[in-house]
Amino acid sequence: MLELSAIGKKYGTNQALNDVSFRINSGQIVALVGENGAGKSTLIKILAGIIPVHQYQGNIAIAGSPAMFYQPRDSQAAGLEVIHQELVLCPSLTVAENICLGDERSKAFLINQDWVKREARIALERLGVSINLDLPVADLSVSMQQIVEIAQALRRNFKFLILDEPTSSLSEEESLTLFKIIQDLRKAGQGILYVSHRMSEVFKYADEIVVLRDGQKSGSFARGFFDHDQVISCMVGRPLGDLFPRKNLSNKIKPSGLQVKNLSWISRNSKSAPISLGVASGEIVGLAGLLGAGKTSLLSCLFGLRQKIEGQVILDDRKLDLSNPGRALKAGICLVSEDRKRTGVFTELNLIDNACILDLAGHSQLELLNSSGLKDSALRVIKAMGIVYDSLSQPLKLLSGGNQQKMALGRSLSLKPRLYLLDEPTRGIDVGAKREVYKHIRNWADQGSCVLMASSELTELLGLCDRILVLSDRALVATFNAADCSEEKLLAAMLNISRRTFELESRELAVQSEWGK
Repeated sequence: MLELSAIGKKYGTNQALNDVSFRINSGQIVALVGENGAGKSTLIKILAGIIPVHQYQGNIAIAGSPAMFYQPRDSQAAGLEVIHQELVLCPSLTVAENICLGDERSKAFLINQDWVKREARIALERLGVSINLDLPVADLSVSMQQIVEIAQALRRNFKFLILDEPTSSLSEEESLTLFKIIQDLRKAGQGILYVSHRMSEVFKYADEIVVLRDGQKSGSFARGFFDHDQVISCMVGRPLGDLFPRKNLSNKIKPSGLQVKNLSWISRNSKSAPISLGVASGEIVGLAGLLGAGKTSLLSCLFGLRQKIEGQVILDDRKLDLSNPGRALKAGICLVSEDRKRTGVFTELNLIDNACILDLAGHSQLELLNSSGLKDSALRVIKAMGIVYDSLSQPLKLLSGGNQQKMALGRSLSLKPRLYLLDEPTRGIDVGAKREVYKHIRNWADQGSCVLMASSELTELLGLCDRILVLSDRALVATFNAADCSEEKLLAAMLNISRRTFELESRELAVQSEWGK
């Protein structure tokens, strides 16, 4: 048993945690949920030894004995393993070297690379994933990097595994693979603390749900007593209502908008299949697909970040030259990146700089920036997006993940985009912030903009989009009206092979059966 008793933590006058108590038994999954800023990350840092024992109040016990962590090594020595939401990898080292980091074997005073590769291959096989072991981690996508870190943790012997948003960058199939591994660990007696904003996963797999709000435990629910509305209400302090805004069926979609004809690009040293699609004014079109299907590559190509090899892109009956992002912005196209921290926002810059970064020319005179104009523009973005902040001069990194994502979405408002390209627009944000983001996206469409968005959350695509396009191996393989579609149909099209679909559904039924026991 891992037991936390009356845990409290202050940052100055801010009470991040206050009298938080719960426990995780061997062979049990406890889901920890709450909005951004609820105290989940602080609690994880305490369990990981990042916040040492003398800097917080309360006690931690393992199997009834006090556990005091002065540094992360103490936590690991006690049998705790943490997989953080912000990846902790060495980008210049290979996949194999990262998986075995800190546990290498030597041969003639050098690292035994054969042993490292063999151990890394075994760890990845447990995840059901194949990655080039010689690739530097820096060359991998965010989702692949997360898989590497999960494989790294699985190599160590631990009693308790703490997972912070482990599926935020994974596809549906990869998530099922991960939960199969979690099931095996659970059966073997390991305790799991699972932190996630994906409520569908929480309700499906957790044995118990612990809710944090404003640093305090606001509720706990045992399996068999889960109530969706009650859990959400404990998280946000009020009834949330419908998560997705209602689609404006009376709003007649105009034929003008985006037309993509036989577009192809170079990726992984090979040419993609030609893709043709359309997004009408006032329409939200979703992109579904497994990892590597080409969703991000397609959006990047439409924003001028990849070399277009063939094909045409037409917006409002005007053929576009998308050879670079500057041309895309001038054409009224804006992109929200899937990796907010690395390519989405400027975390070290203040709110004014982030809000106005795309339209500096509109706030300059004689090559000098108009500071009052920048401030007014930033305030308009902040008000429109409902961003919660303390000061316009504070670095963006001090805001919650949800507020950072609102800034990434809202900074394009001054450009009045005709086409929004959204890549995982709600990744890593809580359910309350998701609802607000969904509302903004639907409003943009209702005002006549075109929206093309990629998401790994099938419920998000079905609830928000008007149509859904399925990509597989960088080719368009299916198109669905969202109103007539289901998660099962999307998964079948994403996998593109009926046998694999059958195997995937069988595996999920097996997982659900185990949890039912």
